Amino acid sequence: KLAALNTELARVAGQVDSSTATAATKAQFKTLRGQLDSVRAKFGLTPAAAGGGRGAAGGRGGAAGGGAGAAAAFGAQAQANLQANALGRVATIKSTIQNIWETPSVALTKQAADAKAALTLAMIEANGVLARARTLAPQLERQNVKITLPPATP
Repeated sequence: KLAALNTELARVAGQVDSSTATAATKAQFKTLRGQLDSVRAKFGLTPAAAGGGRGAAGGRGGAAGGGAGAAAAFGAQAQANLQANALGRVATIKSTIQNIWETPSVALTKQAADAKAALTLAMIEANGVLARARTLAPQLERQNVKITLPPATP
């Protein structure tokens, strides 16, 4: 659902900016996009390309002499991304525990509990973002900006 909302908000961003929507509605849209950016990282989603297009291919990192400093910065950013990705943390610890034959250690059990708690909080945050999108959609539709939202689950 977040991936679909991510794509839709990127698709209509230009329409909202050029619409006759009030400044308050445009501010709500901008806030919603910021909230989605925050929560999408917790599920490992990448930013949607503007206009719903496909993203560009990655470049040749370090070919121009980025050296060890660039590699260290990349490694630090990758580690920060892994910590932010609550869903990925759950998947990683689950895989780790499944691949050992003995009783999980106290440290692994704590990691699993922490990852589960982080995912629960991320899901609450994601549901809030989806609810705010459903509230904002009718306001935008009155300005001829149609957002196709994922269906609500009971």
